[in-house]
Formats: sequence, structure tokens, C-alpha cells
Amino acid sequence: MTSPTSPAAPSVLDQLPEDQRQFINGWSWGGFAFNCIFLIGMKQTLLGIGYLIVVWIPVVPIVAIVYLGLKGRAIAWKKRQWQGFDDFQKCMRIWDKWGIIIVAVMVGSFILAMVFAIVASMFAARQAT
Repeated sequence: MTSPTSPAAPSVLDQLPEDQRQFINGWSWGGFAFNCIFLIGMKQTLLGIGYLIVVWIPVVPIVAIVYLGLKGRAIAWKKRQWQGFDDFQKCMRIWDKWGIIIVAVMVGSFILAMVFAIVASMFAARQAT
């Protein structure tokens, strides 16, 4: 007989249906967009504060947001108490919805800024001639 901590013991994740495991291991827009806030919300306060400290080191923020996008749901599933999979899924869908909104606003703002910069430079070049 294996103990619950041995590698041969099945985890709770292994006992879930395939579609639920795929959801848990799927992309987390909340983790991607809200990184340290997401970590703190998922009861990972020290990691969230640690992220705020190392965010000033080049490349670390990019690696961290991609990692939280890839592993954010799995971290949340393991580290926070859930009433069940439905509770977890409902929470993650809210995080995902707002993460998508934030990313869309950021991308849209960037595109709009680029368009304004191009138009302004064209206007300035026309004025100079």
C-alpha cells in the first residue's frame, strides 16, 4: 500500500475526468494579465510579493507572465481550497474574462498609439516641407 505522499499514489487531479484536467492545465488569462494579484488571490502571497520585488530584473517579468499563463490554473487548483471543480471553474472563468479584457485593452491601446504616432509623424513631415 502506498502513502498519500508517495509518487505512486494517485493525486486528486488524476482522479478527475479528462475534460476537467484539461481545464485545470489550460491557459490562464487571469494569471497572465494580473500575475501578482492573481498569485495573492490564489493564496500565494509570498510568491506575489516576490514577483513585485523581482519585476525590475530584465526578462523576469516576461518569463513570469508566460509561466503564470501556462501554469496559473494548476497553481490555483493546488494551492487554494475549493468547494469543488465547479467552484474552481467559475472562479477561473471570471479571472479569464477580466484577463482577456485587460489584454485586449492593452493591445488596442498600443495599436492606437502606433497609429497616432504614424499620423503625427506624417503630419510633422508635411509641415516641414
